[in-house]
Amino acid sequence: MNVLLYDNHEEQIRLLQDNLNKYDFSLLVEQEPANLINHLKDGPPELIISNFDLPNGGIELVNSILSLLHPPFPYVLFLTENLSERYAVDCLGPVMGDFISKPVDEAEFSARIIVAERAIALQKYLRSQQDVPPDVAMYDDLTNLLNRQALYERALAEISRSKREKRPVCLAVFEVVNADGIAGQFGEHTARQAIRFVARAIRANVRIYDVVGRWMGAKFMLLLPGVEKKDCENVISRIYHELHSVQIRVEENSVLNLVVAAGYTWYAPKLNSTLYELIDQADQALDEAKQIEIGEKIGGAKGLKVL
Repeated sequence: MNVLLYDNHEEQIRLLQDNLNKYDFSLLVEQEPANLINHLKDGPPELIISNFDLPNGGIELVNSILSLLHPPFPYVLFLTENLSERYAVDCLGPVMGDFISKPVDEAEFSARIIVAERAIALQKYLRSQQDVPPDVAMYDDLTNLLNRQALYERALAEISRSKREKRPVCLAVFEVVNADGIAGQFGEHTARQAIRFVARAIRANVRIYDVVGRWMGAKFMLLLPGVEKKDCENVISRIYHELHSVQIRVEENSVLNLVVAAGYTWYAPKLNSTLYELIDQADQALDEAKQIEIGEKIGGAKGLKVL
């Protein structure tokens, strides 16, 4: 397997090299930011281990992968500071990957490499065994909404169109806060049914050309092209209140109440924000909304935040 290691910390490079030399890998070490992107053009590696906090090593690397390469994309393992962990995961988009905190623990690093190997091998196997039509590969099996990769690609296209046509876009993130609790109390099947219900409710409350997808787990993303800020707030609030007004009967004497939080942001072309920045803003608003929901201040628009 071809591996590219991008870092400039000599001691850390030696530690990682010693670990990677245990495997039958072809390893290339790069310390210069300007040269990193050239390695993608020359023949992309299957695994990239990158210091997220270096120039070109984080979101810039992911954007370069998406713009220069075609699927299957390299697996990316980010080396991060603790405060960067969430950003490292969110910026990956449709690129497979993971993160490990610095200073790197050798045993944990070995475990992450094994996971990466298995993920890459599985991806190769699936591509060799099945010829999936492009339209089928775009959709999530559980919800029939756009899957993460298709959603990311559509979102990139909408932001680009917004810049060209000078029109606004609203980006929102919804999450079923009590999804794990539902699974624990009523079982995985009921939790999946709840996620499916939320997906249908979001889709039913937006226009046919609005972009809706399952981002990950119990989290959904929604893009509303051409919507002004006040209208964006009204749409998100309507979906939020509808989800909170529904009680789902799961057993003879048991009723399931969904706890959903929403965060959203509004993009105007003059702001010149990137998709990653918009997702990060919506995620920050979602985190604030989740804290309100978890604190049992549920109802009204208290679990609905804008950033």
